[in-house]
Amino acid sequence: MSTTEGGRRFPDRDVGTLAQSRRARNLRRIGLALLALLVAAALAGQLGPRERTTVVRTDDGLAVQATHPTVVRRGMEIDVVLAVTAPGGPDEVTVEIDQDLFERAGIELAVPEPDRQEARAGRVRMTFAVADGEEDVTLLLTGRLPTRAGMGPITVGIDVGRSDDPAAVAPLGFRMWVLP
Repeated sequence: MSTTEGGRRFPDRDVGTLAQSRRARNLRRIGLALLALLVAAALAGQLGPRERTTVVRTDDGLAVQATHPTVVRRGMEIDVVLAVTAPGGPDEVTVEIDQDLFERAGIELAVPEPDRQEARAGRVRMTFAVADGEEDVTLLLTGRLPTRAGMGPITVGIDVGRSDDPAAVAPLGFRMWVLP
């Protein structure tokens, strides 16, 4: 098709075919639908920080319940709470954690303060005294995620054991996702 103006003919290069118009309209609709889904997910809290509780039990009754973040943002404070139940009341509870958790996740403080702490082979081992007769111990690891933390997953491995039975270890693993 062409347009005439003053006797001259001009080609209609900017006007597409009917099929191109339909395709463009459908792509706009798909884009708007995806944008609406993203906004709905954000309003429902699916894109923000979240926590999860993970429980691990061994055959001898040692149980560890960890409450940890699953989605975090840079510069955000994070808390990992370990609730340890050790039947028979051991003298000490040991916690071995990947050094990656301290470095990438910014863990700075353990409450209560460990009686002993040592680093070896990429892991940090902390030993906590348990009061006489106590079977339940709650430990808090807290810190602030570095503001220049890379995006993506942080995989964490924590081994919790008892001093009177070094073979009884409850291995706990979880993943935290760092979003911008």
